[in-house]
Amino acid sequence: MSARGVRVLALIGLLSSIAAPAAPVRLFPQAPVAITNSAPGLVAVDFGRVAFGNLRLTPPPGATGTVTVHFGEASAAGRINRQPPGTVRYARAEVALQGETPVVVAPPADKRNTTHPSAVRTPADWGVVLPFRWVEIEGWPG
Repeated sequence: MSARGVRVLALIGLLSSIAAPAAPVRLFPQAPVAITNSAPGLVAVDFGRVAFGNLRLTPPPGATGTVTVHFGEASAAGRINRQPPGTVRYARAEVALQGETPVVVAPPADKRNTTHPSAVRTPADWGVVLPFRWVEIEGWPG
């Protein structure tokens, strides 16, 4: 899905079986349900539901520079809630764009997802995954 040259896809990890303590997981692409230019220089993306994952961006040809990506489970007043309560997650990441080369954007690792005894281990090549429904991209070219 795209709006003004924005192509995004969440890479979502799902448990194949939630009954087993170390259930096998898989990664699959999930297209957003809506992409809007919510303010100058700000693209808002809604995936329609919360799931664990990270984000793959495909920039337009010739794109350079850094963009800031905000991931959130909750929204407030039409924006991602950047100070959510309790265990609701918010994360921020910066990524450099190099032309139209796709880039996977993942937030820094959070100890709540990695050190808890019930944490589900995922393959290292997935990178960091976290729960989110909404993404805001600041500084998207075009």
